Amino acid sequence: MAVYVHVGQCGVQLGHAYWEQVLSSDYSSSLLLPNKDIPGISIDTERKTRSPSLQYSSVVTGSCRGCGNNWSYGLKEGMRMGSFVTEEIRKVAERLDYFMGTIFTHSLAGGTGSGLTCYILETIRDAFPVQYISNVAITPFLSGETPLQYYNTLLSIPYLQQYSDCILLLHNDTILKEALKTSTSVSMTSMNSIISDVLTNMYRPFQNKQRVHMGTWELIRSLCPQSCYKFIAAHHVRLTKGVTSWSNAVTHFKPVQDKRRRLLSLAVVSRSNPLAMISLIDKSKEIEEKLKKYFSFVPWNPFPVDLLYGADANLKDNKIMTVLTNSNEIVPFLNRIKERSEEMFKARAYLHWYEGMADKMDFSFNALDTLSQNYNSLSV
Repeated sequence: MAVYVHVGQCGVQLGHAYWEQVLSSDYSSSLLLPNKDIPGISIDTERKTRSPSLQYSSVVTGSCRGCGNNWSYGLKEGMRMGSFVTEEIRKVAERLDYFMGTIFTHSLAGGTGSGLTCYILETIRDAFPVQYISNVAITPFLSGETPLQYYNTLLSIPYLQQYSDCILLLHNDTILKEALKTSTSVSMTSMNSIISDVLTNMYRPFQNKQRVHMGTWELIRSLCPQSCYKFIAAHHVRLTKGVTSWSNAVTHFKPVQDKRRRLLSLAVVSRSNPLAMISLIDKSKEIEEKLKKYFSFVPWNPFPVDLLYGADANLKDNKIMTVLTNSNEIVPFLNRIKERSEEMFKARAYLHWYEGMADKMDFSFNALDTLSQNYNSLSV
């Protein structure tokens, strides 16, 4: 079981959407504490209205003035409240049947979601060195959400790479495109709903093709087998009644691949009613061969594809599939963050907000170069 930590405005809102979906399902009891509390902590530096239907194990509020969308302010706020947060996480962990790791939801654009999360990551890694850490990080719109978003993202990525075991990067631009496919009027609620669909599919128990029951942490071990490759992407579809067979369902993911992209690993998490799940397991070999045809994998990984299944009677005639990939598709994003940050840095734009952070800036530029080189090496 895991402790969920929702940090900052984005992380808390995403946590609300995720837990509301979980609580409305039949499997909610397997994720809750014995007293029906959520095994999670909501952390923000501003007081906001909380959902009365969600009973978190702990709610932590900082100075109440926020972090001004500034990574350095968030880091300093973490120094002030980090030990208290670590102790709250420990209290929740001790109430679990077994504590396997911590799951964070947060953004990279704001000060709390970026800076405060980075400090907590470091303290959690020190406090629980053998437990897993997984991050769900929301990247800002490339058109711009705040003037400091590129600095905040630049400074956050090295912390994620160093202290987390797996980082699911979800891009706001991509989520918006998905939301516009079903409605011309898109709200934050509809975007959060799309993300929570991915998370509920990813963080629920499932089984592999040998019908061995597995958990989230086995999935992470499969997707991130090497410590220099920790960033994954998600592509999610919901298939309604009569749309397609399981063997043809993977064609929905064919457009997301281009030949310049090279994958280290891929996992497909599929769910349907129990009867349809039997059909899916029978066709697992056919599906695996199609995925290997559509995607280009590194030659040195002998088992690059994992097929994972979960039965859900509530789906009735619907099917859901989430493809999780670890590939060099992250490189253009890293390059854009580095280029825009360098332009601002050379112009000395907003550097007065990051006083004393020159060494961390230099380290972050070098870290992004190294990360890009590692992922580019997959194409060799």
